Amino acid sequence: KREMVAKDFVTTFKRIADPRLVSPHYNYWKKNIAGLEKWYKKNKSLNKTNYNIPLHGVKAVDKYTFQITSKNKNPNFLFLFTSPVTAPLPLEGLMKCKNDLSSTFLSTGPFILKNYIRGNKISFIKNINYRKKRFPNNLDPQYQYIANDYRDKNVPLLEKIEVTIIKESQTGWLNFMKGKVDYLEVPKDNFSNNFVSPQELSPAMKKKGISIGVVPSKTNVYYFGLNLKHPFLKNKKVRQAIAHVFNFYKFNELFFNNTAEIAHSILPPNINGNNPPIKSNYLNTNIKIAQNLLNKAGYINGKGAPEIIIMVKNKTISRQVGDFLAHELAKIGLKAKVEMVTWPSLLQRAQKGQFMIFYLAWFVGMPDAFEFFELLYGPNYPDSYNRVGYLNKKFDQLFQKGKPNLNVLERNLLIRKMNTIVQNDLPLIPLVHAKTYFVKHSWLKNFVPTEQYGGFEQYFDMIPIEKQSRIDQF
Repeated sequence: KREMVAKDFVTTFKRIADPRLVSPHYNYWKKNIAGLEKWYKKNKSLNKTNYNIPLHGVKAVDKYTFQITSKNKNPNFLFLFTSPVTAPLPLEGLMKCKNDLSSTFLSTGPFILKNYIRGNKISFIKNINYRKKRFPNNLDPQYQYIANDYRDKNVPLLEKIEVTIIKESQTGWLNFMKGKVDYLEVPKDNFSNNFVSPQELSPAMKKKGISIGVVPSKTNVYYFGLNLKHPFLKNKKVRQAIAHVFNFYKFNELFFNNTAEIAHSILPPNINGNNPPIKSNYLNTNIKIAQNLLNKAGYINGKGAPEIIIMVKNKTISRQVGDFLAHELAKIGLKAKVEMVTWPSLLQRAQKGQFMIFYLAWFVGMPDAFEFFELLYGPNYPDSYNRVGYLNKKFDQLFQKGKPNLNVLERNLLIRKMNTIVQNDLPLIPLVHAKTYFVKHSWLKNFVPTEQYGGFEQYFDMIPIEKQSRIDQF
Protein backbone atom coordinates (compact mmCIF):
# COMPACT_ATOMS: atom_id res chain seq x y z
CA LYS A 1 0.00 0.00 0.00
CA ARG A 2 2.97 2.33 0.28
CA GLU A 3 4.01 4.84 -2.34
CA MET A 4 6.53 3.86 -5.00
CA VAL A 5 9.80 5.79 -4.55
CA ALA A 6 13.16 6.11 -6.27
CA LYS A 7 14.93 3.50 -4.12
CA ASP A 8 12.60 0.83 -5.54
CA PHE A 9 14.36 1.18 -8.90
CA VAL A 10 17.72 0.76 -7.17
CA THR A 11 16.41 -2.49 -5.66
CA THR A 12 15.41 -3.70 -9.12
CA PHE A 13 18.92 -3.32 -10.55
CA LYS A 14 20.47 -4.94 -7.51
CA ARG A 15 18.12 -7.87 -8.02
CA ILE A 16 19.18 -8.15 -11.69
CA ALA A 17 22.75 -8.45 -10.41
CA ASP A 18 21.94 -10.86 -7.56
CA PRO A 19 24.36 -13.79 -8.14
CA ARG A 20 21.97 -16.22 -6.42
CA LEU A 21 19.19 -15.54 -8.94
CA VAL A 22 21.23 -15.88 -12.16
CA SER A 23 19.12 -13.37 -14.09
CA PRO A 24 19.31 -13.86 -17.88
CA HIS A 25 19.39 -10.05 -18.17
CA TYR A 26 22.44 -9.47 -15.97
CA ASN A 27 25.05 -9.92 -18.70
CA TYR A 28 23.30 -7.33 -20.87
CA TRP A 29 22.97 -4.72 -18.13
CA LYS A 30 26.48 -5.14 -16.73
CA LYS A 31 27.81 -3.81 -20.06
CA ASN A 32 25.61 -0.73 -19.72
CA ILE A 33 25.55 0.29 -16.06
CA ALA A 34 28.63 1.37 -14.13
CA GLY A 35 29.36 -0.63 -10.99
CA LEU A 36 26.89 -3.44 -11.66
CA GLU A 37 29.57 -6.07 -12.26
CA LYS A 38 31.49 -4.93 -9.18
CA TRP A 39 28.31 -5.22 -7.05
CA TYR A 40 27.73 -8.73 -8.48
CA LYS A 41 31.27 -9.90 -7.70
CA LYS A 42 31.18 -8.43 -4.18
CA ASN A 43 27.99 -10.31 -3.35
CA LYS A 44 29.17 -13.51 -5.01
CA SER A 45 32.00 -13.59 -2.47
CA LEU A 46 29.48 -13.45 0.40
CA ASN A 47 27.39 -16.30 1.79
CA LYS A 48 24.21 -14.26 1.29
CA THR A 49 23.38 -11.39 -1.03
CA ASN A 50 23.45 -8.07 0.83
CA TYR A 51 21.04 -5.56 -0.74
CA ASN A 52 22.32 -2.84 1.60
CA ILE A 53 25.64 -2.62 -0.27
CA PRO A 54 25.52 0.59 -2.37
CA LEU A 55 25.38 0.23 -6.16
CA HIS A 56 27.62 2.89 -7.69
CA GLY A 57 25.80 3.15 -11.02
CA VAL A 58 22.24 3.44 -9.69
CA LYS A 59 21.44 5.85 -6.85
CA ALA A 60 18.34 7.34 -5.27
CA VAL A 61 19.20 11.06 -5.31
CA ASP A 62 16.06 11.91 -3.36
CA LYS A 63 12.67 10.38 -2.73
CA TYR A 64 11.46 10.80 -6.30
CA THR A 65 14.68 10.90 -8.36
CA PHE A 66 17.08 8.13 -9.22
CA GLN A 67 20.29 8.55 -11.16
CA ILE A 68 21.94 6.05 -13.49
CA THR A 69 25.56 6.19 -14.64
CA SER A 70 25.79 4.57 -18.05
CA LYS A 71 28.97 3.06 -19.45
CA ASN A 72 27.93 3.74 -23.04
CA LYS A 73 26.00 6.15 -25.19
CA ASN A 74 22.75 4.56 -26.32
CA PRO A 75 19.99 6.47 -28.14
CA ASN A 76 17.48 3.88 -26.91
CA PHE A 77 18.56 3.91 -23.28
CA LEU A 78 15.33 5.35 -21.87
CA PHE A 79 13.25 2.88 -23.88
CA LEU A 80 14.97 -0.01 -22.08
CA PHE A 81 13.20 1.05 -18.89
CA THR A 82 9.75 0.36 -20.33
CA SER A 83 10.12 -3.43 -20.08
CA PRO A 84 9.04 -5.59 -17.09
CA VAL A 85 12.71 -6.37 -16.43
CA THR A 86 13.26 -2.94 -14.87
CA ALA A 87 9.92 -2.60 -13.06
CA PRO A 88 10.39 -1.09 -9.56
CA LEU A 89 10.39 -3.51 -6.63
CA PRO A 90 9.97 -2.92 -2.88
CA LEU A 91 12.87 -4.37 -0.90
CA GLU A 92 10.70 -5.26 2.11
CA GLY A 93 8.36 -7.17 -0.23
CA LEU A 94 11.25 -9.14 -1.69
CA MET A 95 12.51 -10.03 1.76
CA LYS A 96 9.06 -11.12 2.89
CA CYS A 97 8.69 -13.59 0.00
CA LYS A 98 12.36 -14.65 0.30
CA ASN A 99 13.11 -13.08 -3.09
CA ASP A 100 10.99 -15.67 -4.87
CA LEU A 101 8.72 -14.07 -7.46
CA SER A 102 7.74 -17.34 -9.17
CA SER A 103 4.28 -17.18 -7.58
CA THR A 104 4.23 -13.74 -5.97
CA PHE A 105 3.34 -10.49 -7.72
CA LEU A 106 4.91 -7.28 -6.42
CA SER A 107 3.88 -4.21 -8.36
CA THR A 108 2.38 -0.75 -8.43
CA GLY A 109 -0.09 -1.75 -11.13
CA PRO A 110 -3.81 -1.21 -11.63
CA PHE A 111 -4.64 -4.81 -10.63
CA ILE A 112 -3.73 -7.05 -7.70
CA LEU A 113 -3.23 -10.81 -7.79
CA LYS A 114 -6.21 -12.49 -6.12
CA ASN A 115 -5.62 -16.14 -6.93
CA TYR A 116 -3.01 -18.16 -8.81
CA ILE A 117 -3.51 -21.80 -9.76
CA ARG A 118 -0.30 -22.83 -11.49
CA GLY A 119 -0.85 -23.99 -15.03
CA ASN A 120 -4.57 -23.22 -14.85
CA LYS A 121 -5.78 -19.74 -13.93
CA ILE A 122 -4.63 -16.34 -12.69
CA SER A 123 -7.21 -13.99 -11.18
CA PHE A 124 -6.71 -10.26 -10.67
CA ILE A 125 -8.88 -7.69 -8.91
CA LYS A 126 -8.90 -3.91 -9.17
CA ASN A 127 -6.27 -2.13 -7.09
CA ILE A 128 -8.29 0.33 -5.00
CA ASN A 129 -5.05 2.07 -3.99
CA TYR A 130 -3.99 2.67 -7.59
CA ARG A 131 -2.86 6.22 -8.26
CA LYS A 132 -5.39 8.69 -9.64
CA LYS A 133 -5.19 8.18 -13.38
CA ARG A 134 -7.67 9.17 -16.03
CA PHE A 135 -8.39 7.74 -19.45
CA PRO A 136 -6.12 9.54 -21.97
CA ASN A 137 -7.54 12.24 -24.23
CA ASN A 138 -4.79 12.49 -26.83
CA LEU A 139 -5.03 9.32 -28.90
CA ASP A 140 -3.96 8.38 -32.39
CA PRO A 141 -6.64 9.78 -34.77
CA GLN A 142 -7.91 6.29 -35.67
CA TYR A 143 -8.73 5.67 -31.98
CA GLN A 144 -10.02 9.11 -31.10
CA TYR A 145 -13.58 7.80 -31.00
CA ILE A 146 -12.61 5.76 -27.93
CA ALA A 147 -11.47 8.88 -26.09
CA ASN A 148 -14.80 10.52 -26.88
CA ASP A 149 -16.61 7.76 -24.93
CA TYR A 150 -14.18 7.44 -22.03
CA ARG A 151 -12.63 10.87 -21.61
CA ASP A 152 -11.69 11.69 -17.99
CA LYS A 153 -12.96 8.39 -16.57
CA ASN A 154 -10.78 6.87 -13.85
CA VAL A 155 -8.85 3.73 -14.74
CA PRO A 156 -8.83 0.80 -14.38
CA LEU A 157 -12.35 0.37 -15.70
CA LEU A 158 -12.75 -3.34 -14.92
CA GLU A 159 -13.27 -4.81 -11.45
CA LYS A 160 -11.70 -8.17 -12.25
CA ILE A 161 -9.60 -9.96 -14.89
CA GLU A 162 -9.21 -13.71 -15.24
CA VAL A 163 -6.39 -15.19 -17.29
CA THR A 164 -7.09 -18.78 -18.29
CA ILE A 165 -4.10 -20.94 -19.21
CA ILE A 166 -5.15 -23.34 -21.96
CA LYS A 167 -2.37 -25.54 -23.28
CA GLU A 168 -4.22 -26.88 -26.32
CA SER A 169 -4.93 -24.19 -28.91
CA GLN A 170 -8.12 -25.85 -30.15
CA THR A 171 -9.57 -25.90 -26.64
CA GLY A 172 -8.84 -22.20 -26.39
CA TRP A 173 -10.57 -21.57 -29.71
CA LEU A 174 -13.68 -23.52 -28.69
CA ASN A 175 -13.87 -21.55 -25.44
CA PHE A 176 -13.60 -18.32 -27.40
CA MET A 177 -16.37 -19.33 -29.78
CA LYS A 178 -18.62 -20.17 -26.81
CA GLY A 179 -18.00 -16.72 -25.33
CA LYS A 180 -16.01 -18.06 -22.37
CA VAL A 181 -12.92 -16.17 -23.52
CA ASP A 182 -13.16 -12.50 -24.54
CA TYR A 183 -10.10 -12.25 -26.77
CA LEU A 184 -7.58 -14.72 -28.10
CA GLU A 185 -4.54 -15.06 -30.32
CA VAL A 186 -5.72 -16.98 -33.40
CA PRO A 187 -4.34 -20.55 -33.54
CA LYS A 188 -2.78 -21.38 -36.91
CA ASP A 189 -5.23 -24.24 -37.57
CA ASN A 190 -8.24 -21.92 -37.39
CA PHE A 191 -7.34 -19.55 -40.20
CA SER A 192 -8.68 -21.45 -43.20
CA ASN A 193 -12.25 -21.85 -41.93
CA ASN A 194 -12.66 -18.41 -40.38
CA PHE A 195 -10.83 -15.97 -42.64
CA VAL A 196 -11.55 -14.99 -46.23
CA SER A 197 -8.17 -13.18 -46.36
CA PRO A 198 -5.37 -12.51 -43.86
CA GLN A 199 -7.07 -9.22 -42.98
CA GLU A 200 -10.74 -10.19 -43.13
CA LEU A 201 -12.93 -12.55 -41.12
CA SER A 202 -15.59 -14.75 -42.69
CA PRO A 203 -19.18 -13.42 -42.83
CA ALA A 204 -20.21 -15.96 -40.19
CA MET A 205 -17.61 -14.64 -37.74
CA LYS A 206 -18.59 -11.03 -38.42
CA LYS A 207 -22.24 -11.90 -37.81
CA LYS A 208 -21.32 -13.04 -34.31
CA GLY A 209 -19.85 -9.59 -33.64
CA ILE A 210 -16.28 -10.88 -33.72
CA SER A 211 -13.55 -8.59 -35.01
CA ILE A 212 -9.86 -8.99 -35.79
CA GLY A 213 -6.76 -7.12 -34.72
CA VAL A 214 -3.33 -7.50 -36.28
CA VAL A 215 0.02 -6.81 -34.62
CA PRO A 216 2.65 -5.88 -37.25
CA SER A 217 5.95 -7.69 -37.77
CA LYS A 218 8.56 -4.98 -37.18
CA THR A 219 10.07 -6.25 -33.96
CA ASN A 220 10.59 -10.00 -34.36
CA VAL A 221 12.40 -12.64 -36.34
CA TYR A 222 11.94 -16.42 -36.25
CA TYR A 223 15.17 -18.22 -37.04
CA PHE A 224 17.26 -21.38 -36.95
CA GLY A 225 20.32 -20.93 -34.77
CA LEU A 226 23.40 -22.75 -36.10
CA ASN A 227 26.21 -23.76 -33.76
CA LEU A 228 29.24 -22.13 -35.36
CA LYS A 229 31.55 -23.98 -32.95
CA HIS A 230 30.39 -27.37 -34.22
CA PRO A 231 32.89 -28.92 -36.69
CA PHE A 232 30.14 -29.60 -39.24
CA LEU A 233 28.23 -26.33 -39.06
CA LYS A 234 31.27 -24.05 -38.82
CA ASN A 235 31.73 -24.76 -42.56
CA LYS A 236 29.95 -21.90 -44.35
CA LYS A 237 29.21 -24.08 -47.41
CA VAL A 238 27.23 -26.45 -45.17
CA ARG A 239 25.21 -23.54 -43.76
CA GLN A 240 24.59 -22.23 -47.27
CA ALA A 241 23.47 -25.69 -48.41
CA ILE A 242 20.93 -25.84 -45.59
CA ALA A 243 19.59 -22.39 -46.52
CA HIS A 244 19.34 -23.26 -50.23
CA VAL A 245 17.42 -26.50 -49.67
CA PHE A 246 14.94 -24.98 -47.21
CA ASN A 247 11.54 -23.97 -48.61
CA PHE A 248 10.78 -20.66 -46.87
CA TYR A 249 7.45 -20.20 -48.64
CA LYS A 250 6.18 -23.64 -47.67
CA PHE A 251 7.30 -22.94 -44.11
CA ASN A 252 5.25 -19.72 -44.09
CA GLU A 253 2.25 -21.56 -45.50
CA LEU A 254 2.40 -24.45 -43.02
CA PHE A 255 3.17 -22.57 -39.83
CA PHE A 256 1.98 -18.98 -40.39
CA ASN A 257 -0.85 -19.42 -42.93
CA ASN A 258 1.08 -17.19 -45.35
CA THR A 259 0.52 -14.24 -43.02
CA ALA A 260 4.18 -13.66 -42.05
CA GLU A 261 6.76 -11.71 -44.03
CA ILE A 262 9.50 -13.94 -45.44
CA ALA A 263 12.79 -12.86 -43.85
CA HIS A 264 15.40 -11.64 -46.32
CA SER A 265 17.70 -10.88 -43.41
CA ILE A 266 17.68 -10.78 -39.63
CA LEU A 267 16.23 -7.25 -39.87
CA PRO A 268 12.56 -6.67 -40.71
CA PRO A 269 12.05 -4.60 -43.86
CA ASN A 270 11.93 -0.82 -43.70
CA ILE A 271 13.26 -0.29 -40.19
CA ASN A 272 16.08 2.26 -40.02
CA GLY A 273 19.10 0.97 -41.92
CA ASN A 274 17.09 -1.58 -43.93
CA ASN A 275 15.25 0.70 -46.31
CA PRO A 276 15.13 -0.34 -49.09
CA PRO A 277 15.21 -3.86 -47.66
CA ILE A 278 18.25 -6.01 -48.40
CA LYS A 279 17.47 -9.03 -50.60
CA SER A 280 18.24 -12.64 -49.70
CA ASN A 281 20.08 -15.08 -51.97
CA TYR A 282 18.37 -18.13 -50.49
CA LEU A 283 14.61 -17.70 -50.80
CA ASN A 284 14.24 -19.56 -54.09
CA THR A 285 14.80 -23.19 -53.10
CA ASN A 286 17.48 -24.79 -55.25
CA ILE A 287 18.33 -28.39 -54.39
CA LYS A 288 21.01 -28.59 -57.08
CA ILE A 289 22.94 -25.61 -55.67
CA ALA A 290 22.50 -27.00 -52.15
CA GLN A 291 23.86 -30.39 -53.22
CA ASN A 292 26.86 -28.83 -54.97
CA LEU A 293 27.70 -26.76 -51.88
CA LEU A 294 27.50 -29.85 -49.66
CA ASN A 295 29.73 -31.75 -52.08
CA LYS A 296 32.29 -28.91 -52.06
CA ALA A 297 32.23 -29.02 -48.28
CA GLY A 298 33.42 -32.64 -48.53
CA TYR A 299 30.13 -34.44 -47.89
CA ILE A 300 29.26 -36.05 -51.24
CA ASN A 301 25.51 -36.70 -51.21
CA GLY A 302 25.63 -36.31 -47.44
CA LYS A 303 28.13 -39.13 -46.86
CA GLY A 304 30.33 -38.60 -43.83
CA ALA A 305 28.03 -35.92 -42.41
CA PRO A 306 26.96 -36.36 -38.78
CA GLU A 307 23.32 -36.82 -37.86
CA ILE A 308 21.92 -33.34 -37.25
CA ILE A 309 20.07 -32.79 -33.98
CA ILE A 310 17.36 -30.13 -34.21
CA MET A 311 16.49 -28.81 -30.75
CA VAL A 312 13.00 -27.36 -30.31
CA LYS A 313 10.64 -26.39 -27.51
CA ASN A 314 8.40 -29.22 -26.26
CA LYS A 315 5.33 -27.94 -28.08
CA THR A 316 3.50 -29.71 -30.91
CA ILE A 317 4.00 -26.89 -33.40
CA SER A 318 7.72 -26.62 -32.58
CA ARG A 319 8.14 -30.35 -33.16
CA GLN A 320 6.38 -29.96 -36.51
CA VAL A 321 8.85 -27.21 -37.45
CA GLY A 322 11.72 -29.52 -36.55
CA ASP A 323 10.21 -32.34 -38.59
CA PHE A 324 9.82 -30.00 -41.55
CA LEU A 325 13.50 -28.99 -41.44
CA ALA A 326 14.53 -32.66 -41.14
CA HIS A 327 12.41 -33.42 -44.21
CA GLU A 328 14.10 -30.63 -46.18
CA LEU A 329 17.61 -31.74 -45.17
CA ALA A 330 16.87 -35.28 -46.33
CA LYS A 331 16.61 -33.93 -49.91
CA ILE A 332 20.40 -33.51 -49.98
CA GLY A 333 21.21 -36.69 -48.06
CA LEU A 334 21.48 -35.21 -44.56
CA LYS A 335 20.00 -37.20 -41.71
CA ALA A 336 18.36 -35.29 -38.88
CA LYS A 337 16.22 -35.93 -35.84
CA VAL A 338 14.22 -33.64 -33.60
CA GLU A 339 14.87 -33.33 -29.87
CA MET A 340 12.13 -31.71 -27.80
CA VAL A 341 13.15 -30.01 -24.56
CA THR A 342 11.54 -27.69 -22.05
CA TRP A 343 11.78 -23.96 -22.63
CA PRO A 344 14.28 -23.34 -19.76
CA SER A 345 16.38 -26.30 -20.94
CA LEU A 346 16.41 -25.02 -24.52
CA LEU A 347 17.70 -21.62 -23.43
CA GLN A 348 20.23 -23.13 -21.05
CA ARG A 349 21.63 -25.57 -23.60
CA ALA A 350 21.67 -22.95 -26.34
CA GLN A 351 23.60 -20.67 -23.98
CA LYS A 352 26.16 -23.41 -23.30
CA GLY A 353 26.55 -24.36 -26.97
CA GLN A 354 25.07 -27.81 -26.37
CA PHE A 355 23.20 -28.00 -29.67
CA MET A 356 23.60 -28.24 -33.44
CA ILE A 357 20.51 -26.37 -34.63
CA PHE A 358 17.79 -24.73 -32.54
CA TYR A 359 14.52 -23.02 -33.44
CA LEU A 360 13.75 -19.76 -31.70
CA ALA A 361 12.12 -16.37 -32.14
CA TRP A 362 13.62 -13.03 -31.13
CA PHE A 363 11.24 -10.27 -30.01
CA VAL A 364 12.99 -6.98 -29.38
CA GLY A 365 10.08 -4.75 -28.34
CA MET A 366 11.26 -1.87 -30.51
CA PRO A 367 12.12 -1.61 -34.23
CA ASP A 368 15.82 -0.87 -33.87
CA ALA A 369 18.49 -2.76 -35.85
CA PHE A 370 20.96 -2.95 -32.98
CA GLU A 371 18.43 -4.76 -30.81
CA PHE A 372 18.43 -7.50 -33.48
CA PHE A 373 22.22 -7.41 -33.87
CA GLU A 374 22.56 -8.21 -30.15
CA LEU A 375 22.01 -11.82 -31.28
CA LEU A 376 25.33 -11.72 -33.13
CA TYR A 377 27.50 -9.21 -31.29
CA GLY A 378 30.77 -10.93 -30.34
CA PRO A 379 31.00 -9.81 -26.66
CA ASN A 380 27.52 -11.30 -26.14
CA TYR A 381 29.06 -14.78 -26.54
CA PRO A 382 28.81 -17.03 -24.59
CA ASP A 383 27.12 -15.38 -21.59
CA SER A 384 24.44 -13.35 -23.33
CA TYR A 385 22.27 -13.27 -26.45
CA ASN A 386 24.89 -14.47 -28.97
CA ARG A 387 24.12 -18.17 -28.58
CA VAL A 388 25.39 -19.26 -32.01
CA GLY A 389 28.98 -18.25 -31.32
CA TYR A 390 29.31 -15.70 -34.12
CA LEU A 391 32.61 -13.83 -33.92
CA ASN A 392 33.39 -11.29 -36.64
CA LYS A 393 35.81 -8.50 -35.75
CA LYS A 394 34.59 -6.13 -38.48
CA PHE A 395 30.95 -6.61 -37.47
CA ASP A 396 31.78 -5.95 -33.81
CA GLN A 397 33.69 -2.77 -34.70
CA LEU A 398 30.73 -1.45 -36.69
CA PHE A 399 28.39 -2.38 -33.82
CA GLN A 400 30.49 -0.44 -31.32
CA LYS A 401 30.66 2.53 -33.67
CA GLY A 402 27.01 2.50 -34.70
CA LYS A 403 25.02 1.80 -31.55
CA PRO A 404 25.92 5.05 -29.74
CA ASN A 405 25.84 7.13 -32.95
CA LEU A 406 23.17 9.83 -32.81
CA ASN A 407 23.52 10.77 -36.49
CA VAL A 408 20.72 8.85 -38.19
CA LEU A 409 22.26 8.86 -41.68
CA GLU A 410 25.64 7.63 -40.45
CA ARG A 411 23.96 5.05 -38.24
CA ASN A 412 21.87 3.72 -41.12
CA LEU A 413 24.94 3.30 -43.34
CA LEU A 414 26.66 1.29 -40.63
CA ILE A 415 23.56 -0.87 -40.18
CA ARG A 416 23.52 -1.57 -43.90
CA LYS A 417 27.15 -2.72 -43.83
CA MET A 418 26.51 -4.94 -40.80
CA ASN A 419 23.44 -6.50 -42.36
CA THR A 420 25.43 -7.31 -45.51
CA ILE A 421 28.20 -8.95 -43.45
CA VAL A 422 25.67 -11.11 -41.61
CA GLN A 423 23.92 -12.14 -44.80
CA ASN A 424 27.25 -13.15 -46.34
CA ASP A 425 28.41 -15.12 -43.26
CA LEU A 426 25.02 -16.76 -42.56
CA PRO A 427 25.58 -17.42 -38.82
CA LEU A 428 21.87 -18.17 -38.47
CA ILE A 429 18.99 -18.66 -40.91
CA PRO A 430 16.27 -15.99 -40.58
CA LEU A 431 12.89 -17.45 -41.52
CA VAL A 432 10.01 -14.98 -41.14
CA HIS A 433 8.90 -11.81 -39.42
CA ALA A 434 5.56 -12.83 -37.96
CA LYS A 435 2.35 -10.90 -37.52
CA THR A 436 0.12 -11.81 -34.60
CA TYR A 437 -3.62 -12.08 -35.16
CA PHE A 438 -6.16 -11.59 -32.39
CA VAL A 439 -9.92 -12.06 -32.41
CA LYS A 440 -12.19 -10.37 -29.88
CA HIS A 441 -15.87 -10.26 -29.06
CA SER A 442 -17.90 -7.08 -29.48
CA TRP A 443 -18.59 -6.75 -25.74
CA LEU A 444 -14.88 -6.19 -24.98
CA LYS A 445 -14.14 -2.50 -25.51
CA ASN A 446 -10.90 -0.60 -26.10
CA PHE A 447 -8.77 -3.60 -27.08
CA VAL A 448 -5.96 -2.49 -29.38
CA PRO A 449 -3.39 -5.13 -30.49
CA THR A 450 0.16 -3.97 -29.88
CA GLU A 451 3.76 -5.16 -29.97
CA GLN A 452 4.45 -3.48 -26.65
CA TYR A 453 4.34 -5.16 -23.26
CA GLY A 454 1.18 -5.41 -21.16
CA GLY A 455 -0.52 -2.76 -19.10
CA PHE A 456 -3.28 -1.93 -21.54
CA GLU A 457 -5.82 -3.97 -19.61
CA GLN A 458 -6.42 -0.94 -17.37
CA TYR A 459 -8.22 0.67 -20.34
CA PHE A 460 -10.41 -2.34 -21.17
CA ASP A 461 -14.14 -2.18 -20.58
CA MET A 462 -16.87 -4.80 -20.66
CA ILE A 463 -20.55 -4.54 -21.58
CA PRO A 464 -22.24 -7.46 -19.70
CA ILE A 465 -25.67 -6.95 -21.30
CA GLU A 466 -24.20 -7.17 -24.79
CA LYS A 467 -22.17 -10.23 -23.79
CA GLN A 468 -25.22 -12.13 -22.55
CA SER A 469 -27.26 -11.13 -25.60
CA ARG A 470 -24.56 -12.32 -28.00
CA ILE A 471 -23.95 -15.61 -26.17
CA ASP A 472 -27.69 -16.35 -26.28
CA GLN A 473 -27.45 -16.13 -30.09
CA PHE A 474 -24.43 -18.46 -30.43
